[in-house]
Amino acid sequence: MNYTKCFCDPTKELNPRVLQISNNQPMLRYIIMMYDPNSPLRKNYPELDLRKQVASQESGYDLQLQDGERSELEREILVDSIILYLRMINNLTWTEMCTTEEAIWEYNRRILEPIKSNDKEKDEMSAVKMKGTMMSELKMMNIRYKELTLEFFGEDDDLIEASKIKVSKISSEDIAKRLRNVS
Repeated sequence: MNYTKCFCDPTKELNPRVLQISNNQPMLRYIIMMYDPNSPLRKNYPELDLRKQVASQESGYDLQLQDGERSELEREILVDSIILYLRMINNLTWTEMCTTEEAIWEYNRRILEPIKSNDKEKDEMSAVKMKGTMMSELKMMNIRYKELTLEFFGEDDDLIEASKIKVSKISSEDIAKRLRNVS
């Protein structure tokens, strides 16, 4: 297969920038073959599980260890490395994901703020209406964020789930503190 259109050709010596992600070269080669938007495997093997098998064979990165499972730490290292690689090559998508996520948090904070009453019924009605508009816009931002997530992770549901698990370790108390500190 011809990987010359990838950010870094995984069949040749790896780019020094890519090597900053990890010293596990078979894993890096697997990541490039699987997740680079210009990888021929994405076009030739649209089915994700088959693409993972082919990338594993071609890269020398063993997805199935003798016990059949990777350790939690190994899985976390793989997910972190994939995300670092995607950030490296997908800067515009990653940037849009970050700004959209920040806008979502800001909208949530503003929607949750109580309406301040100045005994002007018209102002209160306007504020309530504004919150409704913001909620509609928030819904659109969430849809866009999901689209970006699919684009960023190459529609790999397993990777999307694994990235959510890392984020979900944040407690609701942490989120409340974050919201308080934003205001």
